[in-house]
Amino acid sequence: MSNTISNLPEYVNNAIAMGYRFECPCGELLRTVELARTCRKCRKYSYFPGRYVVDAKTGEVVYGTLPSDEETKEAYAVAAVQEAAEAAYWAELEAKHAAEAIAAETLRIEEVYWQLFFKYDTLAEELGY
Repeated sequence: MSNTISNLPEYVNNAIAMGYRFECPCGELLRTVELARTCRKCRKYSYFPGRYVVDAKTGEVVYGTLPSDEETKEAYAVAAVQEAAEAAYWAELEAKHAAEAIAAETLRIEEVYWQLFFKYDTLAEELGY
């Protein structure tokens, strides 16, 4: 690594020194533009997978175009809607599981109650009364 001082974080400087200088939209540092362009993590963690690649050393876009502010705002809005839908789904699923657990516990308590209620009847039958 050179002795020049960079304003990049140390891990980025270390990655660049090891040859990982191309950054994909999700922030992963890779060795080639093609690898950064086809990053599999971007499918999950980026709003613009495969759209652009940035040279981390120079900060220049080496493939594609950066999204505009309007596109970024739209992507954040879509992500917020998806997150809300996902949160609602998980809340519904959690409520369903809680209701099932309560129903199972209610049945168990009722079964124990009736066992205790008929305890002496069962005991009398066993003793031959």
